[in-house]
Amino acid sequence: MTRGGFGKQPGATDMRNGRSRGIMSGKMDTVRANRAPFKDGEATGFTVLFLWLFNYSRGKGGETMARQFRIYYAKSPVFLPNPGLRRSNLGNTHVWLVDLEAENLDDVFDKMQGEVWSPNGEAKDLISTRGLRHTSMSVGDVIHDVKADRYFESDMIGFREIP
Repeated sequence: MTRGGFGKQPGATDMRNGRSRGIMSGKMDTVRANRAPFKDGEATGFTVLFLWLFNYSRGKGGETMARQFRIYYAKSPVFLPNPGLRRSNLGNTHVWLVDLEAENLDDVFDKMQGEVWSPNGEAKDLISTRGLRHTSMSVGDVIHDVKADRYFESDMIGFREIP
């Protein structure tokens, strides 16, 4: 489910900000994550996913252009808003998936679409180890703006702040 329409493809230009969306590729040999082997100098699995999410939100020269967000996916998604959701009960209904840098909530939502962050199934192991079933962020999933310490649930249109 994308908010900007259907059919966004990795490598396509994001018309809202004129930047090109990257795809995962290239030799990476500096950061290694547990459970993510390197094969013939190519990063695979969780390592590729981590490095891509990390590098995707970096500008030229590696400077940070964005804020830090923590992503929580619904354990049993119904793809509807949850009016009873509170910070205090987030752990009962959601599981932490990943941290990433983004410019704003819409940018987070776009980056967390399966065709963007896992176009070839790179996130399959991460999703299954967290006990989740959906790759793309959808209605009911939660974004935590770490610096502002504010939580937002992805709603049918836009986002709803969680008290």
